[in-house]
Amino acid sequence: MVSSIIGLMWGDSASDVKKYGKHKLKLTQNGWKININDKDIFFQFLPDSLTDITIDKNVLDKILATKMMYVTSSINDTFAEGIAISEYTLSEFYGKNRNGYLQVAFTDYSTPAIPTINCDNATTNVPVLYLSQGDEISVDMIGNCIIFQGTYGADFLRFSEKIMYESIGIDTTQVTDG
Repeated sequence: MVSSIIGLMWGDSASDVKKYGKHKLKLTQNGWKININDKDIFFQFLPDSLTDITIDKNVLDKILATKMMYVTSSINDTFAEGIAISEYTLSEFYGKNRNGYLQVAFTDYSTPAIPTINCDNATTNVPVLYLSQGDEISVDMIGNCIIFQGTYGADFLRFSEKIMYESIGIDTTQVTDG
């Protein structure tokens, strides 16, 4: 009886491991974990919960090719907390797994320590990712400025995690579990 309780507490059930192609995600206390190049990467969302976010191949290629990018938003955006979580998650991922750097900024002046950046500042080598509230989930690119609009706070983390999955080779557009 004691061993069955231990098995329930620490056992690997089928629902604790999800396989996507050659990749396995394991449910932990910190979310879904995958190990890539001896580094653990954690996700809050599984790939099949991100299929409603469509990122054009040109946009995804631009994001994945850059080593430095500004991530900006309005300091007063309704979803400022969700955006901040997304910025942090994506910044950590880029620093640890892509040898890149994301600079958080605001579209409106906040303090001298945080740059004021908008789409006008986007260049070929340093694109801008602009996160904002919208009426529907959308991803657009105007020049070198990528604009993501979410309809609720968690959409921004979902967008970041979609980029992370695509970056490590998990296609979130045609997900099949198993």
